[in-house]
This record gives sequence, structure tokens and C-alpha cells, in this order.
Amino acid sequence: MSCFDTVRVRCICGTDVDFQSKGGACDLKVYPAHKVPVGVAAGCDADSATCPTCGGIVSINVAQPTVAMEVTVDAPGGDGDDD
Repeated sequence: MSCFDTVRVRCICGTDVDFQSKGGACDLKVYPAHKVPVGVAAGCDADSATCPTCGGIVSINVAQPTVAMEVTVDAPGGDGDDD
């Protein structure tokens, strides 16, 4: 059996609907929709489920954040020293 985290969202009818995520730590935590770590949220992106109470389709769409990255490249065989 594999581990996962749960993202719990509320349908418009008031019923909680759970989504499983294999993103993030996967330590069996349950996160409310307003407090989901980025990695866990990414694991639920574009998922849909049917609400067991009203039959509505509940969908999760995650706006993926972007970050600035600094990239360094050392010359092959060099030690990084310029002297």
C-alpha cells in the first residue's frame, strides 16, 4: 500500500470531497483547500471527483507558481578559481 496526502475541498452543496495527492511528503496528512502545500497541490492539479451528495463535478485546477532560478556553470576540469 502506498502513502498519499489528502486535499479536502467543499462542494457547493456543503459536502466535503477528498482528493488524493502523491505530491509532497505523502505522510497521510489531510489539508483543507485553503492551506495546501505547493507540492501536494501540484499532485491534485486537473483532478475531478463526483460529489457523493449532489452529483456535482468538483474539479481542482492549480495555478502553478513560477520562481526565479540562479544557474552557475563551472568549466570542465576547472576548480572554479580564476588565478
